[in-house]
This record gives sequence, C-alpha cells and structure tokens, in this order.
Amino acid sequence: MNRREFLQRSGVLAGAAYLGTPALAETIATLGNPNLVIGIVSDIHLRGADTAATFIHTLEYFRSLKVDGVIIAGDMADQGLLPQLQVVADAWFQVFPDNKGLDGKETVQLFIYGNHDMEGYTWGGTISSVGAATAQAQGIGRQAAAAWKQCFKEDYQPLWMKTIKGYHFIGAHWENQNHISGLASFLEEHNAELKADGKPFFYIQHPHPKDTCNCAWAWGRDDGTVTRLLSKYPNAIAFSGHSHSPLDDDRDLWQGSFTSIGTSSLKYLYPMPARENTYQDDWSAKPPTQMAKMDPQDGRQGMVMRIYDNAITFEKREFVYDEPIGEPWYLPWPISTSQPLSFENRAKSAAIPQFPAGTKVTVTAGKGSDRYGTQQKQVTVHFPTVLKKNAGVRAFDYEVQVEYDWLDVRNVCSTKRVFSPKCYLGENKEEGEVICVFGEGELPKDFAYRFAIRPCNCFGAKGNPIYSDWIDSSFAMFTSSLSLNKQFYRTGEAIRATFSSVPVGTEAWLGIYAKGKKPGSNDKADTYKYTEVAAGTLSLSLTEPGEYFAVLFQDGGYTECSPRIPLFVLSRAYNPENFSMQTDKSVYNVGDAIEVTLANAPMLSNDWIGIYRADIVPKDAKCPTWLYNNKVNGSLTLNVSGTKNWTAPLPEGDYFVGYFMADGYEEPFPRQYFSIAGNGDGDSVSAPSEEREGNHLIYRLDGTRTASMQEPGLYIKDGKKVIKS
Repeated sequence: MNRREFLQRSGVLAGAAYLGTPALAETIATLGNPNLVIGIVSDIHLRGADTAATFIHTLEYFRSLKVDGVIIAGDMADQGLLPQLQVVADAWFQVFPDNKGLDGKETVQLFIYGNHDMEGYTWGGTISSVGAATAQAQGIGRQAAAAWKQCFKEDYQPLWMKTIKGYHFIGAHWENQNHISGLASFLEEHNAELKADGKPFFYIQHPHPKDTCNCAWAWGRDDGTVTRLLSKYPNAIAFSGHSHSPLDDDRDLWQGSFTSIGTSSLKYLYPMPARENTYQDDWSAKPPTQMAKMDPQDGRQGMVMRIYDNAITFEKREFVYDEPIGEPWYLPWPISTSQPLSFENRAKSAAIPQFPAGTKVTVTAGKGSDRYGTQQKQVTVHFPTVLKKNAGVRAFDYEVQVEYDWLDVRNVCSTKRVFSPKCYLGENKEEGEVICVFGEGELPKDFAYRFAIRPCNCFGAKGNPIYSDWIDSSFAMFTSSLSLNKQFYRTGEAIRATFSSVPVGTEAWLGIYAKGKKPGSNDKADTYKYTEVAAGTLSLSLTEPGEYFAVLFQDGGYTECSPRIPLFVLSRAYNPENFSMQTDKSVYNVGDAIEVTLANAPMLSNDWIGIYRADIVPKDAKCPTWLYNNKVNGSLTLNVSGTKNWTAPLPEGDYFVGYFMADGYEEPFPRQYFSIAGNGDGDSVSAPSEEREGNHLIYRLDGTRTASMQEPGLYIKDGKKVIKS
C-alpha cells in the first residue's frame, strides 16, 4: 500500500495516527521489514553500578530487536562525574561488546551530553555529596573530550554526524540551554547530503526545540534558534529529552515545518504540571493543592523507531513492567507540509474519552492535610479510570468541578484537573480508581453541591460528565465513624460494627464488600444492614474466606460517609496476637540471603512477604524481592535468585520486610527492619513502637507520635528519626 492509497483509505487516519485505530494497526502490519531500527532513551541519570539495572535491561531489549543504533539524548551521568559516565559505558559494552549486538551486528552509539553531564559537578548537591575537590577532579564538564574518549572509545566532537544504512544522524552536545556553537554552519556544510534523497535525517539535542514537542509551556526548552534552523528541512526529525515528559502524552510528538519528538526519561517522569497531584515546576511558588504529588519512579520509558520507505513508527514502552504505553505512533512519509501532524490538526480528529454507561461517583470525607501540611476537613471524590479496554479510548486526565445552584443559575465554584495514579504506565497497571481531593474552603458553605467529572484527551477535549449525588453543605454528614471489634474473623463468626454520627431517616446502611468490588457498580455487597439510628452496633457475618472492607453509605445510595475498614475472614479460628515475623539477622552483607521466619501467619490465599527500602511506600513501587506465603509456621528466603522480581542482590541501605494480605498492600502486622552494609559492620535498625490509632498503624518513639501509615517513609535508626519522604 503506497502513501496515496493509505490517505485515501481513511481521511482521519493521519490525525489519529497515534491512537491505535484498527485501520492504523492493519496499515502497520502491511509495512514489511523496516530499513532501519533504532532504540531511543534519554535522561538515564546513572550514578553507581547499582543504578544501572534498568538501563542494562533496556539495552538488552534493544539488542533482542537487533537495533542498528541507540540514541541517548543526554543526561547520562546524574551528577556529571566521570565515574558515573563510566558506569554508562560499562553497561553499554556489557550488552554491546565492541559495539556489536547479536550475531556480531554493528550497533552505533548515538549519544550526546546533557546539562547533568556537563554541569552537574558544579551544583551544590553534588559538592555536598562528594566534596568540592572530588567534584572538580571528576567533573565531566572540565574534561569533556577526554572523558568521552575514555568511556566510549571514540573521539569527541561537539557536533557530529554519523550515517547508518544511508540515514544521517546529527548529535549536538550540551553547551548551554540556548546556544549550540556552529550549528548553522554545520547544517549548511552538510546541506546537500541532508536534502539529497528525501530520506529523513535525525537531529539529537538535550533541550526541546522551542515551541515544538511538549507544547509552548514545557520547561527546559531552548531559545528557538534550532527551531528556526530545522524549519528549512521538512525531512528533519529532532529528538530531545530534558523535560521527562511521559510518553502517554501525545504532545511529545509535534509536527510543523519539521518533526520534533520528546524522548521522556528512563529514570523518573514529570507528568504535566497544573494538576492536583503532579509536581509543580513553579520553583518559588506554592500552588494550592490538597493532594500529594505523584511519585512515578517506576515510570522508566523509551522507544523503538522503525523506518520504512513510506512511514516511520515509534513503539513506546516502559521498562519496569515491560509493557507498551498505548499504541505506536505512525508518521506517513514524507510529511505533509500543508496538513502536518500538528497539535491543532490532530486535535480535530482525536478521539474523546467517555465514561462507560452506568459509571458511578462516590464521595468520602474526613480530616487530612494539604500538600504543605495544613490540616483541614477534606472531601474526596472517587471514580473509575477510563481505559481503551472498557471505553474504546484511554483518558489522559480528568476535570473535576464543584457545581451548585443559586435560584435558577448553576454555578461552578471550583475546577481541578487530576491524573489517575498510574497514568504514565500501560493500561494493565492503571485499573482502579481515580481520586480528587477538595478542602473545606473550596466547597460551598450555604448551598448543596455536586461533583461533575469529565475525562479529557491530551488536547483538552472533554467527554460527557458523570455526577455525584447532591450533597448537603454540612460537613457533619461526611464524618460518620465506623469501627469493627477486631480485624480477623472466622467464617460465620459475628462481625460487630460500631458506628456513630450516621444520617438518620435517610436509609443509611452498612455494607461489607470483598476486596476489589466497586460499590455502585454491578458488584453487590456480600452482606449489608440498614443502620436506622445515628449511633449503635450491627452484627453481620460472612461465609467465604477472603479480604473485605466495611463502609457506611447514606441516602440508600452509594455515597460513602465513613472510611473503609479492612477485615479478613479465615476458614479457621485465628488470633493475630500470636503472629510473629523475624529476620535471621539485623545487619546483612551485600549478597546475603535474608531468611524470614513466620509463626501463626493467617495464610489467606495469595498473602505475600516482601522487602522494600525503608523510605518506600509499597503500593507505589515495585517490590525487588518477594514470595507468596503458603505457611502458617515456617521460613521463607528472600534476596536470592528465584524470588519474584529479583534481578540482583539488594544494595547497601536500610530496609523492612512486610507481611501483605491477599495480593494487596494491607499490612496488619508490624514491619521488621534491618540493614545491609558493605562490610557487615553497619548500624542496626530498630523500628519505633507500632500500635493502632483508630484503624491505622501509628509509630511512637518514647510515647511521642512520629508517623502514621498516611505519613509514609519515616523510620527510626538508633533512636533517631532519619528519613521522611
């Protein structure tokens, strides 16, 4: 199929080329074998050899595809130190010895320096970390050419051009954000080669060319000189990193007079700011927000470019869970100068996400803190994610508005945008709910109100809204309390639920649901009773083992007016006070196996034990070594080959082992802390005392509250608080 036939087949396909339509998938399948295959990463930010695992894994994936070359669009050495650049080089030559892949295939280095590589050694954090003398001695920026030669076994050139199978690649090392000396004359010198046959050529620099990919507001873009120079070349495709923008944002691909593509990051991501739960790059300002920022440390992304005669495709991939990020981008070639794949043109035909019919909104309330620690009453809106698998197209983010009526006028008093928690990963990791939090001061005081939620695509188009129930302006209806007489039950045993401050006369009710069920959907409560009074006790029971949660609802509907309380049902009588979990040491050497002994474990289906670094929130990070538990009493060995997710021994640091229930992250028992030291002489780690306050574990030191499960990342070493994320 030639390009003319392709465009005639679907008038909208060029505009939807990144959306994975059936016509697009069929078209890609007809392209045959590519002329060239290139792996693409950026912002890998390596320090020691223990930080190189994801990079090595990514290179191995590229090697398995027999790529012709690999682009690294800058920021290789995190602190700009020569030993860190050597870690990059060692990883490269481990996978591609002598620049050769499988069957001795030549694989070309297409690397450039970024600002971290050239300037990182001058920064205060680096100097504090390694000392001024070491920073000066090891600074790459002081010896750029020699460092390059030593590490990558080739001569350094501030501007270089390499040709692979007739396709030209130009690399521009970091000089500063706004200037690349000699680029105009370099392009002029090679002008005839670059324009000779209409093939694409590829240009690599670290900052985004101004006003191209990632929009006009992307931070870290250059001054526009490169945009002006490349505008003379419709066959130019520019690659740039620096912003760490996730590849689920289709604005990473821009096309105008040339094509510009953001390369994301293989280390960590910055989803677009101005959302309630994202990093805000207003360096001195504190934008009001009720939610903590996302922590997408598991969002490590890259691409594979395949070049054909009439098209170029980009496979977008994350390398922690090894899953694709949406469908490939498809670029017809040559580009259309009259109808390029600009944001404006693609927005006209981009699919608009919609909630599936029957989608429910639930609302909960309680006390909490905003991002800056100010405690207040908060209302949380809950709704499910919109995914391609359930709605035909995945939402980019969500608009959440607060509406209220004043006489015959409907008003909006607050508008927020929010990302789903795992928006930057593949769909398989994003199933679940989205939340958006509002403070008491953001809600009407004298009017009933409701929440309107709309799914959005990345170009700002919004789907139809779904709504919460109307909510009385009083906060009292949201502060119902609920507690259970214990957390573990035997099948058929009475579950005694005590409640207070429940709305009376509005058909409030208590429901118990199996974990994973969604109240308000087609999922039915496993058991329920109406409360009938404002305060009292209900007795219910369950017949099947498993993990459940209890929650109060108001008005005979599904608006939740209490926190969800987890509980566990076993087929045998169980006393959690007899549970114990111990490691065989408190301090280990790097590479030691870690034996965990359990006594009186509940052993629900798919309970598991896992080890995390002491500053990690388990549900937000991949567990580096874990096993399912199928023992009431016995030992399991972690940090060894054969345990799940294990790829290498845990490095030096402070850790805990946790007991997690039923394939989830609920921890009903205290964690066990330990250290890994290089020589076995590290300090021991002692956890603070752990007890329950209401339904949450809290940690106390000498009787003083230090942290709760909602204040993660805090632990005690030698009687001192040493980490707080």
